[in-house]
Amino acid sequence: LPSKEFFLFGTPTKHSPSPAIHNAGFEANGCGHTYGTVETDEVSVALEAIRKPSFGGGSITIPLKEALLPHADELSEAATVIGAINTLTRAADGRLLADNTDWVGI
Repeated sequence: LPSKEFFLFGTPTKHSPSPAIHNAGFEANGCGHTYGTVETDEVSVALEAIRKPSFGGGSITIPLKEALLPHADELSEAATVIGAINTLTRAADGRLLADNTDWVGI
């Protein structure tokens, strides 16, 4: 598999254990992917990373959960009903898929 870049988008993100957790998993599986943060409250800054050919997906936190929703090509039923997203995935055909898994934790 080609190496992909994954990110946590939003602010604050510096405290998040997500990069360490995901990078450890990527390393253990030898897949060469990376997971970093894009500390921003600006949609345009997030979209710069999302539009990269190497973008594989990401986690969305406040304040971008609603703001990035219209930039997805396809929304899951949960994202549509909730009106916010917390997960983006780049499909093999290049489409940007959005989901919301927050409700599962409730």
